[in-house]
Amino acid sequence: MLTCYLRLLCAVYHPRNVYLLHLSTDGSEWERDGLAKLSLLAVLAFRVFGNVHIVGKSNPNTHMGSTVLAANLHAASVMLKLG
Repeated sequence: MLTCYLRLLCAVYHPRNVYLLHLSTDGSEWERDGLAKLSLLAVLAFRVFGNVHIVGKSNPNTHMGSTVLAANLHAASVMLKLG
């Protein structure tokens, strides 16, 4: 599953963009750590440009209610802190 995320990121990647990856609470801590290590170590461009980041605190994510909005607002605040 982690390789699917990495393949998707590689397909849309551009050095001038900033990427913030978020796994919902459905993903385990192992998956979150694996995604962080895999995305930052597997592709040299991610390390060189330093524009791929991972949200540390995950939010529950369902398509009903306000959880998607809360996750987007949290991601926006993280992006603002990154500069």
